[in-house]
Amino acid sequence: MNSKTFLRTFLAVLGATVFFYGFSSVGTLAYTKIVSPVKQFKENTYIGPFDVRGLDEHGAKDKLAGDFAELHGKLGAELTYQDSTVELPSELITYDVDRTVDRAVPGEENPIIAEVSQEGLRTVLDQHFSHLNWTDDDVETVSKGIESKLESGIVPVNVHITDFLDSTFGETEVASFAIEGIQFSSALEQLANEIDGTAIEFNTAFSIMEFAKMDETVTATNEDLTLLASALYGAVLRTNLDVVERNIGNALNPVVPAGFEAAINQQLGLDFVMRNPNHTPFRIKMEVTGDRIRAALVSLPLQYTYEPYVAKTEKFNPRTVRRYSASVPIGQVQHADEGRDGMEVTVNRQVLDDGTVVEDEPVSSDFYAPVPIIEVHPLQQQSDNDGTGADGDGGEIDNSEPLPDTNGSTNGSSNSSNGSGPSSSNGTSGTGSNERNSGNGSTNGTSNGASGGTGNDSNTKPGHTNGKPYVPPVDDGNRYDKGGNLIK
Repeated sequence: MNSKTFLRTFLAVLGATVFFYGFSSVGTLAYTKIVSPVKQFKENTYIGPFDVRGLDEHGAKDKLAGDFAELHGKLGAELTYQDSTVELPSELITYDVDRTVDRAVPGEENPIIAEVSQEGLRTVLDQHFSHLNWTDDDVETVSKGIESKLESGIVPVNVHITDFLDSTFGETEVASFAIEGIQFSSALEQLANEIDGTAIEFNTAFSIMEFAKMDETVTATNEDLTLLASALYGAVLRTNLDVVERNIGNALNPVVPAGFEAAINQQLGLDFVMRNPNHTPFRIKMEVTGDRIRAALVSLPLQYTYEPYVAKTEKFNPRTVRRYSASVPIGQVQHADEGRDGMEVTVNRQVLDDGTVVEDEPVSSDFYAPVPIIEVHPLQQQSDNDGTGADGDGGEIDNSEPLPDTNGSTNGSSNSSNGSGPSSSNGTSGTGSNERNSGNGSTNGTSNGASGGTGNDSNTKPGHTNGKPYVPPVDDGNRYDKGGNLIK
């Protein structure tokens, strides 16, 4: 090959090389510029909380790589299921820079693309919530839900697992409470049937009084609503539902277990109100069988078990109040009120995790004041005991009750009111004797001759003033009022 041929061949190869290189370079540049241009992020472009305005996609990826590394380092993610919260390990979460930038739209707020390891998530769910049967579809649904919560890039983040599960997932009866020995009224039975199936949604309160008002055809008594509320209260204490309002009555209904009363008083506005803090609805079941009412709550199973119990019961004996009246026969004692024992009941609640007590918390302390026994004694007995109470036992004396106007007799049992004969021993009064027992019932009917028939006007009878028995003072060192009562 001569030099000319070599030169022509060399120039041809060089030209072809330059041509093809130039074509490929220009073609690539043209393709990049026209068909697939480099993304430029203009003003007001954010990816999560990160500002990428003024950057192209390459610059944005470089910036986000550092931002995501910092975000991952301080990531705090919690998983909440009903009444339990656990930490989600950060190593199960991966931020995808390339996909995040590729999907970002200039001039808008864009989400962060995060991926959650489904295998690792299943391990966490099986470890902490083993009482639930997690399928592959359940795990995938929860992982997608967690990824959606991570899109904002705001940490820490709390993820409620139940937000991404079907409301009937594993639904069961989580708590119940029954009251027996009830005599059902038609109103109570009707309300129990109507409340059955009522759903309490997330962060929603439920009021017994408000529910009862919804049916104007039912007229329920306070006792009816108290039994309904008490059954429901007993079930609520076995869950993590909040008790917003709960009251007790002056006396405990005998069929309601002590410590578990939820009294309703429509006139005073005393209600029973509860609230659902869970992200799943709770449905009320109310069953009436025979003399028994049973309340139950249906929802997804709770992580913890709640067991209320009576921690302490203290009883208080009633005091005795003695009153004196001319209407009570001598030697007898009448009971105006039999009284009632008082009681204080303290209720606590244990919170258990798989049978292990993790907390023992106070719930309530209910105090029912004792009702005093009220005895009514004859007036003479008060005088004989000289203000010390019946039989000298030091009981409390209550002279606040006004004495009846007997005009010298008690309930017409006196033989006479003019001193014509001895009075009976059943509490009939005498005729104004100046003895200390006068006006309280005399046992001999004598009055120093001063009570013989002096007329029928009680105002003119000896021993009476304005129609009231009057005992003139005697020199025994004591003072008496117009009713013959000892003034201490």
